[in-house]
Amino acid sequence: MASSLSTSARIMRDPDIIATDMDGETVMMSIEQGRYFGLSGVGPFLWNLLAEPMSVDELCTRVLQDYDVDEATCRTDVSTFVDELLDKGVLRHAD
Repeated sequence: MASSLSTSARIMRDPDIIATDMDGETVMMSIEQGRYFGLSGVGPFLWNLLAEPMSVDELCTRVLQDYDVDEATCRTDVSTFVDELLDKGVLRHAD
């Protein structure tokens, strides 16, 4: 599924999400939804970056600097990550 989000659109964490690090994973809770979410792998890295509004392009630039991944895979994976967390209400548009 292709992302409908522009790679230059700025997104950020929903400030109402409570998150903590647990043994290298980020565990989040939405009080509003009464749901827990977990991030592992590169997810916690992206979550930390999204404390400030960033675009998919900016996220990919940072991932490519810090991880051994090709650009096409990075863009696909970051776009999927952002789309899924937007759908779950964990991220929001920064506009």
